[in-house]
Amino acid sequence: MTADVVALLRELVAVDSANPSLVPGAAGERAIAGYVERWARDNGLSARIVAPDPARPSVVVRGGGGEADAPCCSAATSTPSGTAR
Repeated sequence: MTADVVALLRELVAVDSANPSLVPGAAGERAIAGYVERWARDNGLSARIVAPDPARPSVVVRGGGGEADAPCCSAATSTPSGTAR
């Protein structure tokens, strides 16, 4: 499982998702939202992109289908710009 998590993390950080309001011309979150949506569906979850602001999409991912309480995860998909490592 650790190798799977590391592989996923590598794929996520490889997607250019710099915030265009901070970096003119930056890619924004569209590509990473698409990646997260595809990953979720490929792993048996339901997923949809919601974008009240088309330039700043989010992804809603749901698992299961019952009424029971379920864990929730929220994450930012934009990344800072710059050379800090």
